[in-house]
Amino acid sequence: MRALLLLPCLLSTLARFSPSQKPEDAAALAGVWEGTEAIESTGNCQIDTRGPAAAKVLISVDGDGRLHARRTQPTSLMWPGADGSAPSPAPPIVRSDEPEWTGRLIGDRMEFELPQMGYCRGTANPNNYTMKLEGPLSTTKKGQRQLRLTGEDRPCPSMGCTFHRTLTLTWKRARP
Repeated sequence: MRALLLLPCLLSTLARFSPSQKPEDAAALAGVWEGTEAIESTGNCQIDTRGPAAAKVLISVDGDGRLHARRTQPTSLMWPGADGSAPSPAPPIVRSDEPEWTGRLIGDRMEFELPQMGYCRGTANPNNYTMKLEGPLSTTKKGQRQLRLTGEDRPCPSMGCTFHRTLTLTWKRARP
């Protein structure tokens, strides 16, 4: 009898850590995510880092469940409502200076790979590398979807430059 009582708990735990997610589950995450990004120097680099700053990310999902994301410029523009209806937020402006992120949803976690360029010691040739950001999806006390992505950024390994990056984002609305 005791084993039967533990079975639902075990099944729920296994479902939460499933190796892949159905594409339709990932599609519900597409949209505009807003929050903050904090960058903290954790290496020997002499570059000042900033405290939390506003961040806005637009996430889209392929038919097979692959995630794509672009950082966007914050905008307070509003589109006039059709036929006198209430105005709606304008589509976010995608930043052209940052490449697209690619990622996937694994259980209740998101993983992204970000193409990066680091300019070390004033060199003209950038150090091209890929940074990983990953973290759990959760729900806030107000019932909003939240994503906390963290990762180590190493733009100039030979100089010991390492930064811990944290993005804390909340889903705001479906993709325009």
